[in-house]
Amino acid sequence: MENIRDWNISRQIVWGIQIPAWACARCHEWTVTNGEEPQECSKCSSKELVRDQDVFDTWFSSGQWPYATLKTTNALEFYPTTVMETGYDILRWWVARMVMLGMYIQKKNGAGKIEKQIPFQNIVLHGLVNDPLGKKMSKSKGNVVNPMEIVDQYGADSIRFALAYGTALGNDQVLSYPKLEAMRKFCNKLWNMARFIEYSVGSLRTNRRGQFCHKLLNGARIGQKKFRYWLMRQRNIWIIMVLTSQLKNFMSLRGINLRIFT
Repeated sequence: MENIRDWNISRQIVWGIQIPAWACARCHEWTVTNGEEPQECSKCSSKELVRDQDVFDTWFSSGQWPYATLKTTNALEFYPTTVMETGYDILRWWVARMVMLGMYIQKKNGAGKIEKQIPFQNIVLHGLVNDPLGKKMSKSKGNVVNPMEIVDQYGADSIRFALAYGTALGNDQVLSYPKLEAMRKFCNKLWNMARFIEYSVGSLRTNRRGQFCHKLLNGARIGQKKFRYWLMRQRNIWIIMVLTSQLKNFMSLRGINLRIFT
C-alpha cells in the first residue's frame, strides 16, 4: 500500500460502468454527478450535454466490491469482512484498490480504527490456469480457450479432473490438450468401473463369498489375515473398494494416487 502504481481510471470498451460525466457542447465544461443525469451545464446552464462514452476501468469497479457486496440499505452492516480469496496476479491492482478505496471512504465516514477501515483482514491467493507453455491466458495474447468447445470435445468431468489433478493451494495449473485427453480416457475408465459395479453388485448376496464382498463395499471391518486371503482371490472387488475410498476424498495428491492405482 506504500507503493501503489497509478493506473488509468477509464477504458474504451462497450461494457462496464459508464463514467457519470457530461461535456457541455457550448462551453466545453464537464459536469460530474453521483450518477444521476444533469439537466443543464453547471457553468453556463446550457442543456446541450453529451455524456462521456468511456467506462470505468475494471480495477475501479472491482475496488468497490466490499461495498457492493457487504452493504445493506444505507449501512455497511457486514463491513469489514474477514477473508478475500483471489488470484495473485491482481494483488497489486484490484486488491490494493479495494483496500485503498475502503480506507478512504471509511476515514471520510469517521472510522478511526484501522480495523474498521480495511475491507478484509486476510487474503488467500489461488493459482492460475495457464496455457501449455505455462503462460497466463489472455485475450490480447490469443492463447485463451473456449470452455464450451472443450466440454463438447472432452466432457465436463474430464475438464474438472484436469483442473483438479495435482493442484495445490497457490500453485499454477497448466491446461493442455494431452492432459485433457488423458483425463478423458481416465474418466472413461471410471465409467467402465462403475458399470462393472452396477452389474456385479446385484449378485453379491447370492452366496457366502458374495455376502463377504458386500460387507467390504459397505465398509465392514474384517481381520487382516482374512482380508489378505480374500484379496488373492478377489482382486477385482479389492480394486472397487480402494477406488471407492479414493473417490470419497478425491483432490490434489489423492487424484494422483487414484490415477496411478488404476
